[in-house]
Amino acid sequence: MRVTQVMLEKISAVTLRVASMLTSVRFYRDLLGMEVIYGGEDSYFSSLRIKTGPIPYSIWNRANPLPSGGG
Repeated sequence: MRVTQVMLEKISAVTLRVASMLTSVRFYRDLLGMEVIYGGEDSYFSSLRIKTGPIPYSIWNRANPLPSGGG
């Protein structure tokens, strides 16, 4: 078995599907201190980021389908 090394250059985004947008936004915003840059508690899609970092962290309500391309 041949193992190939892969060099990771950067992570451009992380997307998770969640059961409750309300609970998820409150967790990431209020407990982890992330900044909401799109959407919010009542949205089917929200994007948050660590206040000191450039990587967006997106969450989708699992009741809504992901768009083609995964977001």
